[in-house]
Amino acid sequence: MKAKFLVLILLLCSLPLHFGVAAGLDEIYRDLVRSDNRGYLPLFVKNRHAPNIFDEGFIAGDVAKPVAIDEQNLKNFEDINLVNERQRLSAEREAAELRWQQVLKNVQNGYVSSIELEELTRREADNNSQAIDVLGWIYARGIGVDVDLIKAFNYYKKGVSLKVPNAMENAVKVYKAMSPEEKSRLLE
Repeated sequence: MKAKFLVLILLLCSLPLHFGVAAGLDEIYRDLVRSDNRGYLPLFVKNRHAPNIFDEGFIAGDVAKPVAIDEQNLKNFEDINLVNERQRLSAEREAAELRWQQVLKNVQNGYVSSIELEELTRREADNNSQAIDVLGWIYARGIGVDVDLIKAFNYYKKGVSLKVPNAMENAVKVYKAMSPEEKSRLLE
């Protein structure tokens, strides 16, 4: 009785080991690759039975029959955009933000060139409140441009309509600094 019980326990204990050893080489390989790649299987492991569409003689979308690659088929490959659109757009937004920060830094340091003016006017056309405020300040002080109190007043007036902080006070200050001739031209 003890011998039968001992054999039964041995069989039950070896059962999980037997199933663990029974995993195929394929599963062992996948586990190794998964552990090397932080849990992700690369595409060549996931889709290793899928045909490689970039092999000589195959065209994307038509893998059933081999086709010789000629210039026309190469043009089809050139039309495929392999760049991730999100990454491209994100990089463009980051570059635009860096340009904008550089423009603001240049204006703050008293350096206003045609590049800064172009960026400011482009953003002003998009109703960017910061650009409108900076343009009013530039024209009121004559930094990088000739002093033009009428333009400064108009920028501050536009800033008031967009609820730019201190735009009303700045517009009043500019109006008070105008000559009678400028005030009459403003009313035209």
